[in-house]
Amino acid sequence: MSVDELEQAMRAAIKIDARELAVAFAQAGVIKPFDPTKPDRYPLYAAAITGASSMGDLAKAVELVEQGEKYDAEHNASGRTVEFGLKKAQLLVKMKDADKAATAFDAIIAKHPDEGKFYTIAAEDMLRLRNGAKALYFAERGLAKARETNNRDLAGHCEELIGAAKKAT
Repeated sequence: MSVDELEQAMRAAIKIDARELAVAFAQAGVIKPFDPTKPDRYPLYAAAITGASSMGDLAKAVELVEQGEKYDAEHNASGRTVEFGLKKAQLLVKMKDADKAATAFDAIIAKHPDEGKFYTIAAEDMLRLRNGAKALYFAERGLAKARETNNRDLAGHCEELIGAAKKAT
């Protein structure tokens, strides 16, 4: 099957709630050689990553993210950098590795400093890890960005996160 056919089969399997089959199609799709007609393989990687994660193999899921990032950079002009970066950060949160997760969130924010949701996602995930100091770090950076861009909604959210982070420290 071609990469496109595998992706279509994966999507069809998802629609009928055949999760294992969808993951199998996704895994087959991500190992195929480069196909210029289908440079974006994020949907396949996302399903394979989700499959590994749901099976409890978080290390394999992170490995798939890293393979996907490399493939995306080489063949898709890094068009899915954000998606892969968020998946990686959130997997590291699941692995309860606050330091690596914070580094992953920092990398996303460095590439997209004006996107307020990345600050709040990072702060919320650090709170889930009960790491008040890192949550405070991201929330304060988000608040500074909110003030710089006059984004009241972001400012309000970040102020709430700062309060929660201070209680968690």
